Amino acid sequence: MTGLFLRLFTGPFYRQHIGFFAVCFMAFFGAVQPHTLGLYHRALMQTFLSSPALLAVLLLAWTVYGLRVISFFARVLRSQEGRFLFESRALGAVRQLGYLGIAAGLILLPLLLYGALLAGYAVRHGKAGMAVVIGAYLLLLSGAAVCVPAALLNRAHRPGWGSSRPPRARPPLPFSRWLLRYTWTELRFLFLLLKAFSLFLLYIPLVWNSDRYDHDSLVLFLVMLVAAHSFLAFRFVEFLEGRLSCYRNLPLGRGRLLLVFYLTYLLLLLPEGLYLYGVGHRLIALPDLVAIWLVPVHTLLFLTAVQYGGAPEKTEYVKVLCGLSFVSIFFFNGEWYGRWMLGMGGLGAFLFYVGQPTYEKRPEE
Repeated sequence: MTGLFLRLFTGPFYRQHIGFFAVCFMAFFGAVQPHTLGLYHRALMQTFLSSPALLAVLLLAWTVYGLRVISFFARVLRSQEGRFLFESRALGAVRQLGYLGIAAGLILLPLLLYGALLAGYAVRHGKAGMAVVIGAYLLLLSGAAVCVPAALLNRAHRPGWGSSRPPRARPPLPFSRWLLRYTWTELRFLFLLLKAFSLFLLYIPLVWNSDRYDHDSLVLFLVMLVAAHSFLAFRFVEFLEGRLSCYRNLPLGRGRLLLVFYLTYLLLLLPEGLYLYGVGHRLIALPDLVAIWLVPVHTLLFLTAVQYGGAPEKTEYVKVLCGLSFVSIFFFNGEWYGRWMLGMGGLGAFLFYVGQPTYEKRPEE
């Protein structure tokens, strides 16, 4: 029975979020040289423990992760594959909680390990109060990740489960908002984690090291920020040309469609732009700040156009992204943000105009 719960919950969760875990691994283990890894993590823990506000941000990120785990469990329980789990109510509450606890514990294992290390570091440096807060919070989060799915499992198919009222009619959503709606309804968890991750990437060179700021320290974090956002371009084209392919029956010109992509990327990257100005206006000139903000916007536009040029698979898309990241390092080291921005925007618009009318979605194997 334990193996069944692991196959239904733990394995699919890690497979579905492999991109997120890869980005986290890069941030925690690939951002610095191997011989400085210990110093990097000690400094990171010291930063979280030195400010209650930063610790609150960390706990908020853990909360988002926990909510994602709970929503994933609920979705599996309501799916066709998970309906038979309702029979596990006959096992008794203790065994049921035990199986759910093993599955949820393995999903929460990275968070629990880091939380234990952070609490131990706090105790070692005389901050037992923060260690208690971290430990209590992890226990509360773990309990919620087990008890909420158990409650849903035992409520299922009872009278009153769900709503019997017919859905209210809603006005049609304008086409220009469909990508934003898709981001919020289906990519919300990844998007919120992405925002926290990208703001943290900007925090390190512009706030944490502001007293010894060096432009070279910004380059790697900017490349990582662009790479982290690249999944949006892939998912947007996949959604638009797959589930929303009926849009091609609309009187929608290529220019307007390109503008929809561009404005969507601008809005989704607005938090980074505001944060850049708020913390970096004393270190970087305003024109350079605007160019740095537009770099990921125009790069995402180019990656969108690349897909319309050949409908690449995920592996091919990753290869394009890796090559683009390598080339961008030379531009960023030379502080040629404007040239990169104009080049990506111009090439992206050209490839989009050429490839969009003849785009054909690659058939699924």
